Amino acid sequence: MSILHKSEAGYFICHRNLSEEMCGRPYNRNLFDIRTPFLKDQEAASVAQEMESGVTKKRKRKKNHEVKPLPLEESSVLELLSELSSFFKPPPSPLDFTVNNTPARNMVTKFLSSVPGLKIQDTNFQMSCVNSSEQIIEKDIDGETFILPPHSQFYKSDIGYLETLVKSGRTFSLIVMDPSWTNRFVKRKRHAGGPNSYQSMDNDILATLPISKLCTQGTLVVVWCTNSKTHLDYLSNTLLPLWNLTYVATWFWIKMLK
Repeated sequence: MSILHKSEAGYFICHRNLSEEMCGRPYNRNLFDIRTPFLKDQEAASVAQEMESGVTKKRKRKKNHEVKPLPLEESSVLELLSELSSFFKPPPSPLDFTVNNTPARNMVTKFLSSVPGLKIQDTNFQMSCVNSSEQIIEKDIDGETFILPPHSQFYKSDIGYLETLVKSGRTFSLIVMDPSWTNRFVKRKRHAGGPNSYQSMDNDILATLPISKLCTQGTLVVVWCTNSKTHLDYLSNTLLPLWNLTYVATWFWIKMLK
């Protein structure tokens, strides 16, 4: 089962188990073999050396260092985490820091080097597919494999095609949005000509999207958002009212070591 634990504090869901249940075959375990936080190799080697020697290097403190309260998503999950210790491995060892998640990182590097950035971004790309059968099916489209639950249909579109959908009169019971929110790191990467960089969207462009015209009574709209307070406030206070949507719940995506 993908739900490993549930209580009044929340649910603990295993992405790997869910993927394997849907696909009917083992997932690539290297993708989930993340033993240490993200660090550059030199930083990881330094941590491993400190752990082995027992000597911690003194680090310069930033000027005007201010102790900030935990972000909302971290403070909200503390109660649930206290119940989940049995699901996690012991703290990472010096060897774990030395390895620095190399198998998973190599897989990501291989994937990104084999696919152009525009393909990853799916610029001006639309797709639709139907599964009217009683079984889960896999369908190959343009060299990619998609998994469709029974009696399901999806339409994947760049925002440039939304007006076409509106004119067709089609509505949807579920809309999943993954806007490319503005981000300073992405902007710097794009200006530097980095590989696999992508174009971001200003908030005022998001406000023009005709989402309300694609909804019917009871439509569920899921919107991914970054941890930026500016974006979160804009989503809650501006976009949802513009799209005639009612806020239901927030799901937090917490990356944790296992």
